[in-house]
Amino acid sequence: MGRLVPKIEGKEMRRTKHVLSLLALSVLALNSLGCGGGPGVELGEVYGRVTLDGKPLAGVHVYFRAKGGRPSVGIVDDEGYYEAVYTAGVEGVRVGPCTVSIAWPTGKSGPPIPAEYAQMKREVKEGKNEFDFELKSK
Repeated sequence: MGRLVPKIEGKEMRRTKHVLSLLALSVLALNSLGCGGGPGVELGEVYGRVTLDGKPLAGVHVYFRAKGGRPSVGIVDDEGYYEAVYTAGVEGVRVGPCTVSIAWPTGKSGPPIPAEYAQMKREVKEGKNEFDFELKSK
């Protein structure tokens, strides 16, 4: 039975390897662009702890909304800690002023969150930013 794929030798082999190398580099470049916040978006790492009357507020969401950008969100774990995420697989919050709100996600509930924690202001800087929220019920 004959060859199904023709044998590539010499100059054609080098050209094929060159094309495959360029293709691999293109895929890597596109992949790195698609995972980030996009060109010109600076993100700061944001994390902290959320408590209500000194107890962890597990399951609540911490929303960071910057002007002109998508919001970031942190989900509070059982011990009260969160880390803000910008997009799937990309942690952080846009650098600059933002409005922070703490709320239960749709379909979940827990202790009432006082209204004054719905529109807080914070300034996110490059690098690490620790924002703890010690909520007090009335």
